Amino acid sequence: MVPAASFDIVVFLNSLHHVPGECLDAALAETVRVLRPDGVLYVQEPLAEGEVFELMRPVEDETPMRAKAQASLSRAAGGPFVELARREAVITLRLGDFEALRELMISVEPSRALAIDEHESALRAAFERLGRPGEAGREFEQPVRVNLLAPASQGQG
Repeated sequence: MVPAASFDIVVFLNSLHHVPGECLDAALAETVRVLRPDGVLYVQEPLAEGEVFELMRPVEDETPMRAKAQASLSRAAGGPFVELARREAVITLRLGDFEALRELMISVEPSRALAIDEHESALRAAFERLGRPGEAGREFEQPVRVNLLAPASQGQG
């Protein structure tokens, strides 16, 4: 177990929605425990929209998972945390070819390989339709939300 008040910052980078829904609040509570009193929590989460989301949706529709992560962040901001900032942005995913997409999807979750094979022709068509030509392949946009939170106890004493 990590000692209490060990970190200045905890980062969830496109990963909070991979925490099982029933564990989200506990995961954020553990974050409060391991943060130093003046620490911060940085969370960047992909939104359930955009070209990357639409491209991957036939393999795994993360809409419910992403909604649960956002709901947990909202609860945390009204409980053990205070929200310092919230921003939305669009990141660009650059993929050389369809095989790069396949490798990316499998690297995140190896069990996706069967679904990718099952939907390959539709995925290839979506890859061409949704991606814009770029310098080294195709480019896809993914909207994200960034939350910066601090333990609610900051400034109290």
